[in-house]
Amino acid sequence: MNRRALTSALAVLLLPALAACSSAGAAAEERTVDGLPVVTVAGATSNPLEQASIEYVRDEIAADYGIAIDYVHIEETRAILEATEKKEVDANVAMHEVYMRAQNEENGFHLAAVVPLFKQRQVLYSDRYDDVADLPDGATVAISTSTVAASTALKFLEQIGLVTVDPDVPLSELAVEDVVDNPKHLKLVPVESVPRALPDTDAATATAFAFDTAGIDPVAEIAGIDGLDEYALQLVVHQDSVDDPEVSKLAEAFADPRLAAFVTENYGDLVTPLER
Repeated sequence: MNRRALTSALAVLLLPALAACSSAGAAAEERTVDGLPVVTVAGATSNPLEQASIEYVRDEIAADYGIAIDYVHIEETRAILEATEKKEVDANVAMHEVYMRAQNEENGFHLAAVVPLFKQRQVLYSDRYDDVADLPDGATVAISTSTVAASTALKFLEQIGLVTVDPDVPLSELAVEDVVDNPKHLKLVPVESVPRALPDTDAATATAFAFDTAGIDPVAEIAGIDGLDEYALQLVVHQDSVDDPEVSKLAEAFADPRLAAFVTENYGDLVTPLER
């Protein structure tokens, strides 16, 4: 099944599934299913990759590790963080470690990344040029206004040789003003939606997943990498729960090679599972 067929199937399956999924506040009410302890995992249904991954582990893998998973739908990343910090959910699949560490520092959270899952391909798209070498002096390049997405984009632009960023600035804090060398004098333009900005700029950088979700043909890709390990999507829990037996089983379930195979089959051109 390709990823678009999978996404359509998930949309159909979601209707009955909603009845079985808790809100964060009710997540802890039922603690066993068919005799198995329930572990609550938060994620957003608006992200097909996160949703598909959680549902696949819940439906195909979790029981083999002696647990049942309750998928708790929370749409905003901030709300997912707060629910995990307050232990209203046991874990989440919604962020990478750079973002998690930044939130720990800024908000006094106590979150820990326990299993790296997969890296999203970072790409540079252009409707005007066929190769990154063709970008002219002073070309406009759209990047996200999101601090986390912008830092990812800047590290990517550095990796493909277009800019150099200040090595003393933490990854989570990188911003346009931290570019210390820009030989092509690129004009880095922060925008709310990078895919929508593509027609109005010389190039735009975001994850391949973002462009795919927006329906943009990957033929527009002029540069890309499989992503940095630091930006791999993680299974995240509260620091106090890292050694809990049920959380350990959950971590093992998400590290199961069947999940990596599932993601590769359905999203292999957009993400790369982490080698274990």
